[in-house]
Amino acid sequence: MQFIKTGKEYRHLISKRKREVFQNTADLLAQSNNVSRFQKIVSSMRKRVNGSMCELDPNDMNLHCKHFENTFGGEPCGKINFDLRVLPNSNESVHSEWVWVNMEDMNVVHKLICECNKGTAPGPDELNMELLLYGMDYILQTFTFLLKVCDKWNVIPSIWCKRSVCLIYKNKGDVKNASNYQPISLICIPRRIYEKFIMKKHKSLFESILENEQGGFREKCNTCASSLCA
Repeated sequence: MQFIKTGKEYRHLISKRKREVFQNTADLLAQSNNVSRFQKIVSSMRKRVNGSMCELDPNDMNLHCKHFENTFGGEPCGKINFDLRVLPNSNESVHSEWVWVNMEDMNVVHKLICECNKGTAPGPDELNMELLLYGMDYILQTFTFLLKVCDKWNVIPSIWCKRSVCLIYKNKGDVKNASNYQPISLICIPRRIYEKFIMKKHKSLFESILENEQGGFREKCNTCASSLCA
């Protein structure tokens, strides 16, 4: 009974905090210097709801989906050339160790949030970057704890495994033809920050297991340099 009571109290506090963060965010976006950003968010949400960004026939959506699955939905075919035992153990019990949050961790997450581009489109969770930015005073400690738990126990929220696919017209060809659209995958914004978080924390480990020829996403190792080396 005590567990049920505590759970209800926790959900009530979370709901109350959500309303407070939303109200503060709305107040900040209502300021004169943030009007354009607010209008951009509203416009983007309306376009997604109305589907005005894509003119493909909804009745042929199964055919369109098949086209993109054949084009971009193939399974990875690469080979792993390093010992997986150097990576953290994903079978570790979630109750084996405590996870602590200190000011250093919070400062790292605070910096990562501030470095992210504002006004970016949200993922399946519909959580905008502005909510994290303006609600930082309320959620920073909890959000940092979430990132450390995910990193420690090698798990992520199920919603982070999903993504919203937006079709961008290439400005050429028939707007009713699926091949004239470029799909863009939008992941949840908290996951984007989490990826930066683990990259910053485990950068030395990643560098030790990647081949020297691997480029594209590594600092000072772009695809152009790789092509010249080849």
